[in-house]
Amino acid sequence: MRQYSLVFLLLALSGLLDAQPSGKYCGSGSTIFGDFAVEIVITSSTTADIYAVYTPPGGDAGGGNVKDVKYTYDSSNGDITVTDVDKLDALIEKIGAPISGADLAHLKYTDGKILVVNLGNFALNPC
Repeated sequence: MRQYSLVFLLLALSGLLDAQPSGKYCGSGSTIFGDFAVEIVITSSTTADIYAVYTPPGGDAGGGNVKDVKYTYDSSNGDITVTDVDKLDALIEKIGAPISGADLAHLKYTDGKILVVNLGNFALNPC
């Protein structure tokens, strides 16, 4: 009986290690450069849709979205790498934000949330 318990425990732990992002993640913030809101919807194990709104100080909000943004996920360390940086650049151009797609291409999945690494580990929480 003890061996079966160990097998079930190992299977449960391997399932936790293989867990990857799914569903919808949202975040918003305010900086000296303006206000922003982001929503990422994981559509498959390799694609996501991204919606964003940016409002510069004293300016009008610009919003947009891109669909089927390709990414890779490394379950051993939680790294998410967006491989469609051109789509990120197109979204940023649509909304008029003062950053580049490369700033948003390195993410990390940890503790059930997605962190934007190059933006000070800005958290996108399940929503």
